Amino acid sequence: MLELTLMPTAPIDTIPTTILWSYATLMRQINSQYGVPVLLRFGHEMNGPWMTNHGMRPRAYVQAFATLSSYVRANTNMTAMLWSPNIGNSYPFGAVPGQDPTPAVGTAEFAALDTNKDGQLTILDDPYGPYYPGDEWVDWVGVSVYNYLYDNNHQIAPIAVDVLTTPGEVSLTGADAMHNFYQRFPGTSHKPFILSETGSAYQTGGGQVVPAGDQTQFEMVSKRSWWNAILHTAVGAGAAMPKLFAAVWFEEQKREPDSNLANVDTWRDFRITFNTTVRNQFVTDVNALGTQLDWAGSLSVKCNGEISIKT
Repeated sequence: MLELTLMPTAPIDTIPTTILWSYATLMRQINSQYGVPVLLRFGHEMNGPWMTNHGMRPRAYVQAFATLSSYVRANTNMTAMLWSPNIGNSYPFGAVPGQDPTPAVGTAEFAALDTNKDGQLTILDDPYGPYYPGDEWVDWVGVSVYNYLYDNNHQIAPIAVDVLTTPGEVSLTGADAMHNFYQRFPGTSHKPFILSETGSAYQTGGGQVVPAGDQTQFEMVSKRSWWNAILHTAVGAGAAMPKLFAAVWFEEQKREPDSNLANVDTWRDFRITFNTTVRNQFVTDVNALGTQLDWAGSLSVKCNGEISIKT
């Protein structure tokens, strides 16, 4: 299966339906030419204000997603629609009503965001529900979730299942269930679940490139603890997330603002294949799970998320 990401490059409510239809036909061409099922992630992280063309506008997003989904289904049965927000633990991520792309108070889009109807956009509002197109249009559910380390990179990563099921900044508000992504979506909709973007960064501050010297000890701790946390939530007896079928590691190094320091950038290296020692350890850990993992080549995947072993 191939995960493809399709991101709007213009405001989502201005995209002609003819453009959406053209992408649906493109999926059909990919499916037929290569014989590969596609998991189409459309407008991901739509609950974040950094997505300037489709973020924080749930009504327009839901309409576009449903339209594209209907077009895809009219063209092919080998492309599945993936709905994939950002993990909502810090929602609404500093978004200010009236500052693009966040809608102004009094608009229909703002009313959709203000789920508790207090006239404000705060951590008490639902980070997922307004953006969900509905079970009839979604085949898979996914989420972007990362582990960001500080303090010289050597802390142990938290257990992935905690990040996906706990309420983050709203632990004292009674809104815990609203923030439990796994229970709300894979758990109740019975949709297959993918970590559609994930990783743990080895990083440096001050705008410096991640050093080329031997930093394997710190890098290994941050990355290995995270990938093992993910693997062991999905496999084995008593797995916490049995509907977790796949994870896509963010295999990049990038420069980003440091949220803990004003006017300072940090280089974050998420890669697990660049450092030979880290790469070899990843292969060892995956192989150690043996038959608890099913390799992609042995699977048959249908658009509705059904996965079976090839016979």
